[in-house]
Amino acid sequence: MNIQRLRYLREIARRNLNLTAAAQALHTSQPGVSRQIIELEEELGIQIFVRKGRRLVDITEPGQRVLEITNRLLFELDNLSQVAAEHENEAIGTLIIGTTHTQARYKLPNILQQFRQDYPRVTIKIKQGTPEQIAHWLREGQADLGMASESLHGAQGLSSKAWYQWSHVVVTPSDHLLQQRFSTRPQDIKLEDIAAFPLLTYDTAFAGRTEINHAFAQKGLSPEVAISALDADVIKTYIRARMGVGLLAQMAYDPQTDSGLVAISCAHLFSPRTAYLAIANRRIQRSYVYALLDLAIGKAEVLDLRAQALAQ
Repeated sequence: MNIQRLRYLREIARRNLNLTAAAQALHTSQPGVSRQIIELEEELGIQIFVRKGRRLVDITEPGQRVLEITNRLLFELDNLSQVAAEHENEAIGTLIIGTTHTQARYKLPNILQQFRQDYPRVTIKIKQGTPEQIAHWLREGQADLGMASESLHGAQGLSSKAWYQWSHVVVTPSDHLLQQRFSTRPQDIKLEDIAAFPLLTYDTAFAGRTEINHAFAQKGLSPEVAISALDADVIKTYIRARMGVGLLAQMAYDPQTDSGLVAISCAHLFSPRTAYLAIANRRIQRSYVYALLDLAIGKAEVLDLRAQALAQ
């Protein structure tokens, strides 16, 4: 059995049956990928894909079973590679972190600064995306460690640990009406006060946005969401442009760097949220992955997470 053909099969499935995209990801030619898949079908004696002309339009029922087995085989091959790399040199390699912009921008710097002192020969790659994308990257082996909201907790194929809790804040220009009314008594601010202005907040892909929508709906309010974005720094740009009031995670506001903006605590209006750390189940991790986790949540929690992931 040619392992490379199995890798081609997996990549085609990952790329939604797009042969061109799969070939580009594999750094080879489209005809070469097509030929390898045809040879795999001939070797197995089954048709894996439904074709329409030269295009792949679906996966056959036996093809689905072949793909499931292929994913398991390649998963374990990746584990073998991790074991070999760990034995060769545990302090050299690449650590891929899947995370949201907020975690990468506001929570990770101190942790990564310490990590780089301990592991100077480990290259760190940060992939930013939504919690759903991060979970997918972990399951597919495209990230070693995930950092995001509650969406990671209980996600299929992952084990997770709570990292920290956070609340929302209202962010406005320093001379805004809300600041004049509530800067000294933030506990008095109500949802009705916030809903009187256009909102600038997170995209619906984030758990915090779900909580925002739920809180307003419970009060029978339908505020205008003028702009939503994945990136807190982008949202702050439009707050400065006075296009509305911002609803952001508290760690996304820094009074020292966010000049001209002021935050009002509104923890009493929205339920607290929890950020989670996650790894893929049954995947062998390099020791430096656990070392970074140790910096974030402590050794006891890391040991429990590791045991949980390997037991699945």
